Amino acid sequence: MNESFAVACNETAPDARFIVTANQRPASLTFREVRVAALRLAAGLRRLGVEAGVPVAMQLPNWLEACTCYHACCVLGAPLVPILHLYRPDEVLRIVDRSKARVLIVPASWMGLDYSPTVEKILARSTTISRVVVVGDSRPIGDGRVLAFDEVQASPPLSEGDCASDPDAPSIIAFTSGITGEPKGVVHSQRSIIAATNAMVAAFGGAEPHREVGMNPNPVGHGTGLFVTFVLPFLHRFRAMLLLDRWDPDEMLMLMEEHGVTVAGGAPVFLSAMLRTRSFSARNTSSLRGFILGGDVVAPSLVQLADRSGWRALRAYGLTEQPSISMGSPEDSLADRAETDGRVVERTGIRIVDEKGTLLPRGLIGEIQVRGPGQCIGLLAADSIEPATEDGWLHTGDLGELDGRDRVTIRGRVKDLIIRGGEKISCSEVEAVLLQHPAVVDAAVVGEPHPLMGQQVAAFVVTRRGSAPDTRSVIRHCLEAALADHKVPKRLRVIDAVPRSVLGKVQRYRLIEPGSVEQAPR
Repeated sequence: MNESFAVACNETAPDARFIVTANQRPASLTFREVRVAALRLAAGLRRLGVEAGVPVAMQLPNWLEACTCYHACCVLGAPLVPILHLYRPDEVLRIVDRSKARVLIVPASWMGLDYSPTVEKILARSTTISRVVVVGDSRPIGDGRVLAFDEVQASPPLSEGDCASDPDAPSIIAFTSGITGEPKGVVHSQRSIIAATNAMVAAFGGAEPHREVGMNPNPVGHGTGLFVTFVLPFLHRFRAMLLLDRWDPDEMLMLMEEHGVTVAGGAPVFLSAMLRTRSFSARNTSSLRGFILGGDVVAPSLVQLADRSGWRALRAYGLTEQPSISMGSPEDSLADRAETDGRVVERTGIRIVDEKGTLLPRGLIGEIQVRGPGQCIGLLAADSIEPATEDGWLHTGDLGELDGRDRVTIRGRVKDLIIRGGEKISCSEVEAVLLQHPAVVDAAVVGEPHPLMGQQVAAFVVTRRGSAPDTRSVIRHCLEAALADHKVPKRLRVIDAVPRSVLGKVQRYRLIEPGSVEQAPR
């Protein structure tokens, strides 16, 4: 039997609970009941022609059905293609055809969003999809290729003796978020997923069986949200795992108190919203061991704010191609948790190189390259970009440095460098300084064309309500924070919100528009 599903079915934790908090489809099942539901779905998918090597695409919110889809595909050896539930029909069409998925599983609706246009476009245009399975009540679409999820799952469960798959074969085809270009299809095996999960747990400080209660607000349509929710708690026998189908900081705090959540995580914007919501001080969240921050560069000031509020936040670094690269621990000092992205995880190599590929000494900033057992097994054939060097080192495209204690600090993306008069400036470095200004709650920095210097720094800030900063004060703040003059924003604009993806990553390309920023006086 596939190793991940075998552990998920482990009878040493049959009564651990998988809890879904959702307006439409709330659920609370034991791990044993999840196992039975997955075996039933596997039998139904097999009737639809799904077998080992046949991809199944899943565009679901954070619902129980997403969990059973993952484990059912593990049973069959069918690669699962998770798709963000907010993607529009054209985006879904590109992903299913590039992955060659045979079956697509979608909701009828979620939070007022109707998925029938997606179903109709897939049936009319897809060259690979033979069946669409709909979760929840839906309008009749008039096509025999559309089936109800409950109907597919109504089969008697497969027997465990009928479950066998190759742990080294493709298991997940996860598409990157496409922040800097067309999303790539990243292929993981169960072995690489389990290796990444085990490395993360070891770095965090271990997960004591039957003790941990996890919570995940991150969408399972992304690879990281999926393996954190559907692999980690089953593999390490959590006492409970809570899944939220929409982001609401007040609701998350309420659930943390009610269930005694010990481990949570998400993008920096999630933590920031929770710490600043009015209900924070009214909730008892002392059970929380650590809040794991990832998905974007983390400002040290956010970790410091969490500490002052009584929470131990810590930074982690990974990417779809290798989910666990470095991670902090709740036991680390505040300085290490705030200023670094943790120590390199076990069995993982890391090196820093310059633009020519030359190895750099520790303490210098360059591109991060990594290799280890948690690395993906490749990209889809349609994606021609090679993810690794000939000797297995993965090009991350991220800028960072490695210190003498094997601690990693991320400085931004290679593509997020601003080159002003030949000097390289990290957008993330400037953003971290801006976020220390008492009136600034969010910030994004981009490089805009300059006729003489090539590029100059342009900043966008979101300010506290009723506290719009004077541009001169922001510039003075940057200089007082020891930011070199050439890194200080030459243009500044106050905006209502920083544009981000559903994963919380800054979408800088949406800020780079003619006339989008105003000249900052000096």
